[in-house]
Amino acid sequence: MSAQNSSQENIEKTMFNCTQHETILFDNILNLYEKNEHCDTIMNIGRGKNCVIIQAHRIVLCSFSQFFMKAFNGDGQDTVRGNVLELKDIESSILKPIIDFMYSGSIELTLDSVERYLRAACFLDIKTLAEVCCEFISKNHKSRYGYRLSKESESLSIDQPSCSQVVEDQNSLKTTPINKLQIVEISKTDEIRIQSYNREVKSWSVEKLILLSKKKNKCSTIVIDQKLIVVGGIDSNEKCISNSVECLDLDTFKWSDLSPMKYSRCFPKLAHLQGNLCVFGGSDKDHFEASIELYNFATTQWNTVKSPFQITQKSEIAAHNGILYILDFYSGHLNTYDVLSNKWTSNTIEKDFISDFGLVAVEGFLYLIGGSLEKTFKRYNLSNDTWNVLAALTHDCCDNIKTTIFENNIVIYAKAIDNNVIVELYNFETNSWSALNSFSIDGAFKVSAIYTVNA
Repeated sequence: MSAQNSSQENIEKTMFNCTQHETILFDNILNLYEKNEHCDTIMNIGRGKNCVIIQAHRIVLCSFSQFFMKAFNGDGQDTVRGNVLELKDIESSILKPIIDFMYSGSIELTLDSVERYLRAACFLDIKTLAEVCCEFISKNHKSRYGYRLSKESESLSIDQPSCSQVVEDQNSLKTTPINKLQIVEISKTDEIRIQSYNREVKSWSVEKLILLSKKKNKCSTIVIDQKLIVVGGIDSNEKCISNSVECLDLDTFKWSDLSPMKYSRCFPKLAHLQGNLCVFGGSDKDHFEASIELYNFATTQWNTVKSPFQITQKSEIAAHNGILYILDFYSGHLNTYDVLSNKWTSNTIEKDFISDFGLVAVEGFLYLIGGSLEKTFKRYNLSNDTWNVLAALTHDCCDNIKTTIFENNIVIYAKAIDNNVIVELYNFETNSWSALNSFSIDGAFKVSAIYTVNA
């Protein structure tokens, strides 16, 4: 072989090694995670209204955690339904930074937080995070009991005394039981009144009175992660319709502004959808706005979604596990939007609906509640398209029905004709309703949201 041919062959077979390849790959994966793009896993963390939703990539979770590997292989104790993983017994304030760590390799440790992260690392079987925590503890000599990493078995273990204390510490990862029920009322004079239910005396009492940050009527509200969000509305002169969104922190009672919506809306329907504030419907005086706007709390950006189906103003919405359900009682159509796949579906489920009903989605079922002075309570099975009539409410419902989940009960607010506020709890196990003590609502106020908090 000639020297020229040999040289040509060597050039054709030269192996190129990109020294930046690993950095570029992980930067791109982190960018996908931060933008919630191409995620194939939804994690529901916590319980009830305090549930936080995180999207991630299964390959990253399984690469770092044997807990997730076993869960997705069907060997774990936590339930996986399709692409949804329920993690009800771990605090989102601990798990979210751990997921971030899997993508970025960075996590902020303090003397107060390091042991909680280490217990979580043991629980989730994340060796790299445990090593980081152990090193931090060793340098700061801060630990109630010793942690060590067994090099031989490459498994995590805890020095004595351990067994009973580890159980106690892992239980401390669980969320605090939700046991406080609150109602938000908004008056015609721009006041917000928060009422709390006291279990011991079985009565409602005013806990806080505060002014709206902007004077307006016909706005809608929702409580997400201890923040009261006020959307849309019209000024007090009934002239200018608003696209503004304000946020009241219910811990500090301080107001802040979110970026405005694309469309101005009065009385839009609101839902918490997959880490987004979902705004649907409403009017701008002249016409009904059928589009959906999603505000992503992580990116602080709005995204507008247009439905391919005709949706009327007489619709109610509910959200669960990343799916938005829009039930139109004029047509009997159930339109669904999957935020993860960005896909719509529609089918007719019933044509004889009563107007002004309440709607809530729980674990594969839609519950249709009351409406137009009715005690009706029905359940729709999303998997087999069947209806079941359940126990009737104890009171006739009027309009403005609000719902939440409170300690494994469906809770509804409904106004009676005499301006009494009716609050009822539905028990799934016994298929029965029970009423909390009602209270009279001032004609100047209108109940805007019902929600639960950690007491």
